[in-house]
Amino acid sequence: MKQEILVDRSRHETSFTCPRLYYWAYVFDKHGIQPTGNAVYYAVGEAVHVGVQRSMLQWSWKDTLDAMQSVWTANSALIDNGEKLLDEQYHEQFDLAKALVYVWRLRRLPQFLQEYQVYDGLIEQELVTPIYETDKYVVKLMSRPDVVALRLSDQKILLWELKTLGVLTGQWIKKWNHALQLLLQVFATQQFLSARD
Repeated sequence: MKQEILVDRSRHETSFTCPRLYYWAYVFDKHGIQPTGNAVYYAVGEAVHVGVQRSMLQWSWKDTLDAMQSVWTANSALIDNGEKLLDEQYHEQFDLAKALVYVWRLRRLPQFLQEYQVYDGLIEQELVTPIYETDKYVVKLMSRPDVVALRLSDQKILLWELKTLGVLTGQWIKKWNHALQLLLQVFATQQFLSARD
């Protein structure tokens, strides 16, 4: 049986940045050490992701809110930024996530749905693509595009990475000119769609 080696953007970047962190995060005990808490912006970001994605699939506002509430509840138990959020801060952060999704649904979604058809099975779909193989090893690329859609005007594929973060810097924006994550997701998505057709 061939040994399977899994690679993804996070593993790749971590291995170059800090080999010791790579070992503790991904290799130790076959799964790495899992964090016990998340920053509040992670919970807000995941709630926004879920809300926008469900909106693209034309879920009702109520069902979208229920999905957002579900991920918020799961993540909020894990929020650990050095101090416990006060009750009003906790609700304020979730209200912010709901407001962002609501405004996006109101202002951008109708136009988006006229321009694009979202691939239903390609929202947060984990794609595992073999990229190298020998008689002993197979290296597989793991990726999870946020949204894959078909542009109706010219049948081109849109890979949309939804990003929310705690601090936006010019350096963070510049790195997307050569984003390994997007390049790998383009490859994995092309492989998946060609195998599906």
